[in-house]
Amino acid sequence: MLERIITKIKSLIHGFGLDHFPWEVMFFSIIITSYVLMIEVKFVGWEKSSLKKIIKFDKSTRSDFICWVMDTFNISNVFGFVLSFGVFYFLVGLIQKNFGLNLITHIANPYLQAAIIFIAGDFKNYVRHYAFHKSKILWELHQFHHSATHFNVLTRQRVHFLDPEISRFFDVMVFVLLGSPIYSYIAVRIFKEAHQLIIHSALTSDWGFIGKYILVSPAAHRLHHSTEERHYNKNMGNTFIFWDRLFGTYHPAEPIKNIGLPENKFNKDGYFKDLWKCIIGATNILFHRNKMNILKKENK
Repeated sequence: MLERIITKIKSLIHGFGLDHFPWEVMFFSIIITSYVLMIEVKFVGWEKSSLKKIIKFDKSTRSDFICWVMDTFNISNVFGFVLSFGVFYFLVGLIQKNFGLNLITHIANPYLQAAIIFIAGDFKNYVRHYAFHKSKILWELHQFHHSATHFNVLTRQRVHFLDPEISRFFDVMVFVLLGSPIYSYIAVRIFKEAHQLIIHSALTSDWGFIGKYILVSPAAHRLHHSTEERHYNKNMGNTFIFWDRLFGTYHPAEPIKNIGLPENKFNKDGYFKDLWKCIIGATNILFHRNKMNILKKENK
């Protein structure tokens, strides 16, 4: 009886063309998010928890929830691919196909391979994050993530759909230099995702020595989202905080009054209008630069 039900479900999935839907990614996201939500309630209590914020469902949390749904069901990737005309995907594919040093193959130990790629990948994430803050065009997209007026676990997925598309260029650099590890460790995936959810949660711990010298703590990342000018562009590490110490972007964790943007134009007109505001802002900067370059050439 059970086998017949499973066969029927598979048949329906095939019939609706959902064979290639990333079911594993969806279930992974739901399970990890649910687990972190429960952990958060245990440590901060119901009143401060993300679950209560999600039930309250104010405009900022509403955007977080939509982003989480879009990411979990792979809709944001489809949006990004279609609305960018697949340009980023195509160009990155060309780079992967025609270039590749595969330096990691010179290391025989698969565990050492995975460790090196994990650390190199996190350094890449630091560089990418730094670029999205320093480039005016990229900031127009990335500011959507910073527009959350309070943290909840789902804020982790609050990104503009063009953000990961552009990030492909940073991701491919590690692939070109090192190649891919022989094994994919589920434990590493769980750790990275759980860590990202935790540092966007209601937890505010600085994690002591570990938070100062090794991992990005909830307090350190909360400071990164602070509205105070002295905190801008600080603590940009993804997993490891020591990149910030090495490159001068570290700021010791301290109590934060407010998170978000000083002049926040988001969380007022709805999710899709907020995304459109980012695109308009980036386009205006791009065309303004092109116009200025043309004027400079004409004046010469």
